[in-house]
Amino acid sequence: MTVEELLTQVRYQINDTDKVEYTDAELIGYVNDGLNFISKELIRLSSPVLLKYTTLSLTDGAADLPSDFVREEGVLDSQGNPLKSCPPIKPVDQYGYKIIGNKLYSNNTSVDLFYYAFYPKVSALTDTIPVPDYMVQLLKEIVIFLALNRNEFSLNIEQELLKVFASQVYDIAKMTGETYYERELPFKV
Repeated sequence: MTVEELLTQVRYQINDTDKVEYTDAELIGYVNDGLNFISKELIRLSSPVLLKYTTLSLTDGAADLPSDFVREEGVLDSQGNPLKSCPPIKPVDQYGYKIIGNKLYSNNTSVDLFYYAFYPKVSALTDTIPVPDYMVQLLKEIVIFLALNRNEFSLNIEQELLKVFASQVYDIAKMTGETYYERELPFKV
């Protein structure tokens, strides 16, 4: 689905098919806000949907992290052995690594990095929506919510709806088997 196709559906729902109330740029901004929200929730749930892999070559014990890096899931040495995360103040050895700022430090010459990244932003009507098809409906609902509430200032309603959206992300990820996160039970046994 393209951004234009999504915005056509959104405009129908918000009663702005003539493009009078909302500009394309404003709605694209809401699409990006929705992509960021979904990304944050999926990363919080450790969903493999946003998991990426790269090999980093280290020079003098350091390598730049990928520009889309959010957080690591794991780091392996060149033989495929997991490395342990070290605190920033502790020196690293061949069995560990640490991340400070946008650099990864290790005594290995190369490491395999598994990391999470946000969905890429969209900027044009011809861009493809980067979420899987089963997430498009939720993205559309978030965009509609943001558009209709652009002039509303009731934070209580907004926070409650964001909880609903977060719950929907969890439900979709769980339904598709794309999370290892287990929700806490609402009661104690």
